[in-house]
Amino acid sequence: MPCERPTKRSRPSTPDSDLSGTLDGVSCAHGDIPVIVQKDEDVWFWDGDVILSPQGKAPSFRVYREVLERESAVFRSIFAQSIPDAPRTVDGCPVVYLNDPAPQLKTFLLVLLCGQDYYYEHTGYAFSISFENLSALIRMGHKYQVQDIVDDGVARLKRFYPIDYCEWEDRAIRSVYVTASGADAPEAIALAHLTDTPSILPTAYLACATLDSEWRAVEGDAEDGSETAEVDSLLSLVHTLAPSDLERVISGKVALGRSRAVRLFSILRAVPSEFCTRGERCALALQKNLQECPIEEFKHAVDGAEVFDPLHEWLWESSDEFVLCGPCTTESSQLDKRMTLEAWCELPSMFNLCVEGWPKTFRDVLDTM
Repeated sequence: MPCERPTKRSRPSTPDSDLSGTLDGVSCAHGDIPVIVQKDEDVWFWDGDVILSPQGKAPSFRVYREVLERESAVFRSIFAQSIPDAPRTVDGCPVVYLNDPAPQLKTFLLVLLCGQDYYYEHTGYAFSISFENLSALIRMGHKYQVQDIVDDGVARLKRFYPIDYCEWEDRAIRSVYVTASGADAPEAIALAHLTDTPSILPTAYLACATLDSEWRAVEGDAEDGSETAEVDSLLSLVHTLAPSDLERVISGKVALGRSRAVRLFSILRAVPSEFCTRGERCALALQKNLQECPIEEFKHAVDGAEVFDPLHEWLWESSDEFVLCGPCTTESSQLDKRMTLEAWCELPSMFNLCVEGWPKTFRDVLDTM
């Protein structure tokens, strides 16, 4: 996908005389009180005419007022109100204080001023962006009304949290656009609300609803319990959700478990099938499977993180002891696939959502495969 963003102003070289202040900061005077402005190593133009100071004690950014005003009406307004009355200057540059987190503001400025392209390689082909940078660009682009940055970011987000079932199941394809994990889902939900992008919500809610199952598995793999703190930390992310979102996640988790349990029970009832060729042998295979499979495995099958994983293979193809005839195998596998696709169609309603464009029937999903 070729990059359509116009070339931004390149960062000019910094004269040698200015390099000495890069780490030590630049001092200025405000009355009798010295003020230290720490330089950012990447976003500090020696001929910039305004300095942006973010939250906390983070380094400041010396930038071009004209460029920011051209890109953002919000910056035009901020500068019009702040610069005439700015009491502090550094090398004749007014210092404008912003309430933005420094990492987010820096990521945003790198795109606007320094030609940093987080979306495309120099060849013009898309490559993956970290979720942290994607979130920063969407939030800053939205706040400062730079719509092309927002649009690019939301397009990436929609590719990672898609409507299409096959795209959701293919993690490798999704990771081409965004490098993210389940722990990023709460922020994805917040971004969906911020940008009014409801198509992201079903799969973002799904990722939140399965966080505990996913990380219980990780915790179980650590014999010394060393993963417990990490698990608790990740699960605490879910509780940063707004109450209405948390309510949807909880109700959706219940609905997902119920859907998977019904699918499992339906697959079991399909054996022996109407066209079974081995009669009692298939019935005996079913009985032995139920008797010998540990109950904990059945619990995991219903409450596992991969809610759309096939159940037929788990039931019948994980062991050579329980072998079905051809018609029973076909009936079980086809029913599993159909009910999986039906569950995908029902995903928005599981979270009490109505999403335009979401497939309505399993045949709609089949048409995209």
